[in-house]
Amino acid sequence: MNIQEIRPEAFNAQIAFANAIKPKIITPIQTELLKIRISQINGCFYCLKMHTEKAISIGETQSRLTALPVWREAPLFTQEEKSILELAERLTLIHSHQDPYEGIVDIIGKDVATDVLMTTVAINSWNRIMKTQVINP
Repeated sequence: MNIQEIRPEAFNAQIAFANAIKPKIITPIQTELLKIRISQINGCFYCLKMHTEKAISIGETQSRLTALPVWREAPLFTQEEKSILELAERLTLIHSHQDPYEGIVDIIGKDVATDVLMTTVAINSWNRIMKTQVINP
């Protein structure tokens, strides 16, 4: 199945959505960290590979990328980055949290939380699309 061939208008709408909700507050590296972490959780190799390569190309270090699965314990991330990653995980695993924003918005603010929300929605949908496509990364 290839949604780009079968329903190009739906695939193009997904691209338009992702472009329309690009983060305004969080940094490009923070954005890529979110996309990588969520792709790890969802098991999407295609997105994981793409966003890891992009993160490296914009200056992210291999040591931080290696530590990303254990970001809570790693001293390599700022408090803001940890809060952003926490919110992204809560939103991705939303069934596990009554209020994913509890204790987070007070730290990062509503604007950053909105960027995290929209980035999380976009990459979760891309993960689901790409995991079901016939694509060779």
